[in-house]
Amino acid sequence: MKKMIKYFDTSSLLLMAETLFNKEYDFDVYITSITLSELENIKVSANKDYSIKYAARQLLHKLDNNLDKWYFLPYRAEYADIITKCGYEITNDTKILATAYAHARYYTESNIIKFVTNDLALKMLAS
Repeated sequence: MKKMIKYFDTSSLLLMAETLFNKEYDFDVYITSITLSELENIKVSANKDYSIKYAARQLLHKLDNNLDKWYFLPYRAEYADIITKCGYEITNDTKILATAYAHARYYTESNIIKFVTNDLALKMLAS
């Protein structure tokens, strides 16, 4: 049986940062360039409170220390077509979703694919 594939957005990564690479995880982790950019912006933002900035820094360190345990997915300009064909605005959330969708199309039905988000609006777009 193939491993589950999980695509994470920024909010879900921040919430599960402490447990992401624990022994219990048995899935492939995919993170987009948009998510990494958002984490970097959170880390230095004047509008974010200390705890969320600290969580972003800790998560980026964890990702750096576990480079062999996750996969990087770059956002590509052609993914904008996926977004606009669905009638959505081009935002960071829809870019993350479109990147995951474009990548997931290459897997067979035998893979279990999950898009992980705690953002309710994005969850509705993904369903």
